[in-house]
Amino acid sequence: MSAKYGHVQPDDVILPYAQTLSTMAISDRHNRARLVQRQMDLRIPNAPLGIVLAGKRCREFLMDCLHHRVVAVEGPVVRLRIREQLNWLGSRISDGPAR
Repeated sequence: MSAKYGHVQPDDVILPYAQTLSTMAISDRHNRARLVQRQMDLRIPNAPLGIVLAGKRCREFLMDCLHHRVVAVEGPVVRLRIREQLNWLGSRISDGPAR
């Protein structure tokens, strides 16, 4: 998920930006979550599993929506800070496919 673009697919290419959910008002974060929900309705069919790789502010208003869309939702990095999440993801990318 992106603070500027909302839902992005893994192969989407986006330009760098400075917008962040951390400084958005709660009403703006609610609006962003509604946008992402609409984007997911268009782009992602219901699935048996959803894996969430997003920070706390990105997830805060989306998890209920995800729990209604998919059978199971996993968040392998939900207890990590953003830098730790990026390191976790980076180590998985450099390791290659999951073992």
